[in-house]
Amino acid sequence: MVSSFKIAALSAIATAFGAAQFVKRDRKRDHNHRASASEQRWEMLVQHSSSGVIVLDQKGNVTFVSDAMERILGHPVESYLGHTLEWICNSIDWPTANEKVLTMLADGSQSVDFEMRAFDADIETHIFSIVATDMSKLDGDDRTLLNITEVTSSRLIESRFHHAANNDPLTLLPNRAAFISEVDSVLRRSSVNGENVAVAVINIDDFRLINDGYGTELGDRLLVELALRIRLSISENDTVARLGGDEFSVLLASGCSEEQARRSLEKILAALTRPLLIDGQSISIRATIGLAIDNDADVSATTMIRHASTALDSAKAEKRGQLVIFNDEMGAIVHERVKLRHLLRAALDQEQLRLVYQPIVDMETGEIVSLEALARWTDPKRGPISPATFIPIAEKANMIDELGNWALRTACKQLKAWEDAGLTGFSMTVNTSGQQLLRHDFIEGVSNIINSVGVPAERITIEITESVLIDDTDIISSRIREIRKLGIGLAIDDFGTGFSSLSYLRRYEFDILKIDRSFVVPLIDEGNKRDREIVKSMIALSQSLNAVTVAEGIEHPEELAALKSLGCDRAQGFLFWKPIEADDVPAAINTPPDALAA
Repeated sequence: MVSSFKIAALSAIATAFGAAQFVKRDRKRDHNHRASASEQRWEMLVQHSSSGVIVLDQKGNVTFVSDAMERILGHPVESYLGHTLEWICNSIDWPTANEKVLTMLADGSQSVDFEMRAFDADIETHIFSIVATDMSKLDGDDRTLLNITEVTSSRLIESRFHHAANNDPLTLLPNRAAFISEVDSVLRRSSVNGENVAVAVINIDDFRLINDGYGTELGDRLLVELALRIRLSISENDTVARLGGDEFSVLLASGCSEEQARRSLEKILAALTRPLLIDGQSISIRATIGLAIDNDADVSATTMIRHASTALDSAKAEKRGQLVIFNDEMGAIVHERVKLRHLLRAALDQEQLRLVYQPIVDMETGEIVSLEALARWTDPKRGPISPATFIPIAEKANMIDELGNWALRTACKQLKAWEDAGLTGFSMTVNTSGQQLLRHDFIEGVSNIINSVGVPAERITIEITESVLIDDTDIISSRIREIRKLGIGLAIDDFGTGFSSLSYLRRYEFDILKIDRSFVVPLIDEGNKRDREIVKSMIALSQSLNAVTVAEGIEHPEELAALKSLGCDRAQGFLFWKPIEADDVPAAINTPPDALAA
């Protein structure tokens, strides 16, 4: 099969032969000479063709221009004469175009094709596909004929397709495919010069919660702003791309050291964590970065990105909001985490999880006043897997909503079963993650579960950690008000840990404040007046707000005695009860109050 280029080249040569007969007549006759019928036909062909014809002499000066060139570019035909193509050619394209023609003339080729950009009379750019023909190969003429076809529209379409295929439509940054191609190019160069190649993957922490809380339109605008901040934070030799979703990637300048890479990426972290104001909303985000540095000639772009992503996963598990550099040990850890994620998915689907219940007792009577529902997972092959392991995996793998809904529904069903059996007088506490709380349909889901199961809302308490309140956003405020409207109780877990402001206590109404075990342990030391005063203040603050205090993690009688003396209302810990199975709850409820250490 003859290629389209060969067909175009043959056509151009045929046109050139006929055109040559026409354009060289000025050498054979004067202007009064009547043109032959053949010349008249070729004159009509050349002058009325949509393609243009330019003829160059041995020095590269224009000696003939067809009328089509005036129609295309707007320059009068006479203005071309005596100039080289440089007069209209883009300065970047001119050296290549000139070299192509000179090479053709030097090596004896009959024709050569190339593309060239040219300016019209309004300084607008046009793109030409040119076939240059050495006329001496046709009839001994010593000139060069250029057959010129405008391809501006088709090239613009191709450019748009290329841009769409290689750029993210939202941020206009290069996409994953373009980034991989660029990293591969840099790696090939580094295999020769031995320079380091540094690739970073940047993830916006909990971005899904922003989409759920504020809507995807605001989320998209936030991504555009973050993309701009990253771009402004890097050097002109670095490349930034959007890998997809809330992940960006940066290819740092070749040869940078680990320390240089760290400084560059910490600058990006600082830029991303500055508050953003969008539609009057002040939004603060946190980003985490994984970095891979290598100079191995055999490494690929996908491997570099995978290593950076592995470092990112490691950071998300332990050091959110920071930069972590890949090392070989991380691979095994992340591989294990991926396995657990698949196992957890199967456990949810196959109902392998269960709830256990840890009693909360009245400090004075020892009676069980509430049960905290706690998720437990026993894998058939691996045995028990700690909640400290699988809860973070559920959060990262977007399974926490499903897990949370399952826990609430299961706890409500169990409470209803106990109620039907005549066991009343106690409430049920269910933990809720920050991710769940920020979902737009959270309240609707909670209401549907409680109503469908048929338990009184006042017997349910939702427990959230104090850290959830750090952002103090309108979304959190709205969710808490809606929880209160449902008649559900609200408890704050880990009270007093890692939170610098108590302003949220003025805004929100809580039923229970749970004092973290880290404040309970020091109470064994009777001489530790400072810690006793801190806990005493917590209890007084809680009681002044009409909230009940629950001390967590009590394991020793000395801790219990100290908390009683300080006026704490309720207690929870191994001194009283470890988490127990549902079948053991009736016996625990009916246990006489003096059997505290069962």
